[in-house]
Amino acid sequence: MYNQSLNFISEFFRSEIKDGKVKFPDKYFYLYTNHENLKYRKENDSTRKRSNFERHLEIVEPHQRYYKSLNYFIPDYVQLIAANSIQENIISITDNISPSHVNFDSVELLDNVTNWLANNNAENLIKF
Repeated sequence: MYNQSLNFISEFFRSEIKDGKVKFPDKYFYLYTNHENLKYRKENDSTRKRSNFERHLEIVEPHQRYYKSLNYFIPDYVQLIAANSIQENIISITDNISPSHVNFDSVELLDNVTNWLANNNAENLIKF
């Protein structure tokens, strides 16, 4: 899927959404930290291989821009959380879970995302 064009991927997901096979989640929680913290965690965690670590560091900023952009289409759809500690993450997430169901059209959101990707550096987001 990663070697396909943005148009191909968009049309694939449009069909899947229309068939009721997939949809966007009700809300995103995007946990982030700075590069120094990520590198520290990598160096001090011998339990994980973390292959392609440097490559993944290159897509952190484009991914964050993408998730921030979703809030433009659906206000408060993505909660960005500075991942300082597990306990703080839990509190931030539980404080921002809305009991009411967010109502939006997944096809319309897909169209907005596709247009956004077409006008921004999509290769950093969909190819690695």
